Amino acid sequence: MQRVTQKRARQRALYLAVLTFISVILLAGLLEQRGSAQSGVLIPSTSDKPDPATLSLQVMKVDVLIDNQHARVRVLQIFDSHVAQALEGKYLFALPPQSSVSDFAIWEGDMRIPGVMMEKRRANAVYSQIKQQQVDPGLLQQDDDHEGTSAFSAKVFPIPAYGTKRIEMEYTEVLTVEGLTSHFTFPLKPSFGDPQRVGEFTLHVHVLSDYPILRLAPSAGGYPLNVTKSEANEFEGEFQARGLELKDDFAFDYHINVPESALSWITYRAPEQISAYDLRDPALVARNPDGYFEARAIFNQQGDAPPNSQPSRNVVLLLDTSLSMYGEKLQKAVEALDYFLHSLRPVDQFDLVLFNEEPTVLSATPLSASAENVERALDFIKSSTLGGGTDLRKALTKSIELARAFPKGEHSIVLVSDANPTLGTRNLKQIVSALDAGGGPAVRVFAFGLGSDANGALLEAPARSGHGYFARARETEDIATALKIFFEHVGRSSIENLHLTPVQRDNLYQIYASGKRSISRAM
Repeated sequence: MQRVTQKRARQRALYLAVLTFISVILLAGLLEQRGSAQSGVLIPSTSDKPDPATLSLQVMKVDVLIDNQHARVRVLQIFDSHVAQALEGKYLFALPPQSSVSDFAIWEGDMRIPGVMMEKRRANAVYSQIKQQQVDPGLLQQDDDHEGTSAFSAKVFPIPAYGTKRIEMEYTEVLTVEGLTSHFTFPLKPSFGDPQRVGEFTLHVHVLSDYPILRLAPSAGGYPLNVTKSEANEFEGEFQARGLELKDDFAFDYHINVPESALSWITYRAPEQISAYDLRDPALVARNPDGYFEARAIFNQQGDAPPNSQPSRNVVLLLDTSLSMYGEKLQKAVEALDYFLHSLRPVDQFDLVLFNEEPTVLSATPLSASAENVERALDFIKSSTLGGGTDLRKALTKSIELARAFPKGEHSIVLVSDANPTLGTRNLKQIVSALDAGGGPAVRVFAFGLGSDANGALLEAPARSGHGYFARARETEDIATALKIFFEHVGRSSIENLHLTPVQRDNLYQIYASGKRSISRAM
């Protein structure tokens, strides 16, 4: 416990040291940012942030079903109006990365009105027309003002005077398996502003798996689950509370317990339909339509290599210190760098680059990961300043130059950023082309995106091109598990170019791979 306390104190000291250099004028401006989306907030049109004196969250029910990594999350919320006139509101919902909205509805009395997904400009035009008819259209649109590409919004009208408004949302996502561990998170904490308080909160979690799973490990937070079922292939639990402040995200991990690599296979074919006329001449019956299949593999490579057999790592740590990293993103970035540096072994070599408009290098030559050099790197972060724009291509170019100065072996770059370039080129291809500049040995890129507004495409592209790994996290979530899984990939060989070859080749066609093209071996 003392070691954990010291670690948190060290991270906080680093964060405060970097933050101190922001001017007072700039800080005042940033503190005026509008309240942002968590998983369901209704903002009255009379305000630019949630106002519980006008609209309060009375009921919130969350139902989470995870069936073999396919997560379906249903949310029901009831908001109470405390004013004497009908209101218009904006409903904001922060979605996890890689998730998709599958259902949305607003209730008008006892009538359920399904939502319609539209592009933002068209949604605004249609909404203005329908609003004149005093009918709630329930139009759902992507919102870039509060939470970047991970937020969706819906305009809600009318909210009756001293009445209630019931809103339902459903989304789905596919959870990845990394190191035989799956991680689920449900955003509840806002990125900026005060947390919501809910009168009655209910959370239900149900996990199913064809493979044995170990009991869930919830992250630190105020949502302890009451376990109602815990079996080898199934877990179920719930949490209930009244007058709850939603100040933490809800998250948990579960470990898939398989002794060796495994392949699962499911198929589907539409049922055959035969009419009475077809029975007169079976030769005229149409052939059965082709079916579909899905094959999923879980790789367990833990027994392939003896302990401590991993080769030494050569890593350039690249940290974004531009102004867009202000706030909780900076706290998480410092936590990530602290974890990465202390995860290096004495046989590893590293360098550190801080970048905004220009890259700033810790050392012109590679450093051994001794305790002294690790502390030197942390002091380097502590004495740095937060400010300026972001030139990502220039930072990558400098990092590749440093990485190629390492001795023989695999060369890696670990990038921690929100990847929102404001200087130099913003062109994806030009930024990725920096990996091939100047020739020399190949460099693997491992990108860790921070923030709900992180540019996932811009981070994933160099990771994919550099045969590395990409992960991301909201600034509000507990990233301890994500950091562990992420850094385990660095310096490890990957499983690439997977192919499925049927015994009878004519039986299968149009086989597509989904998800990551390369998979790091779990050790």
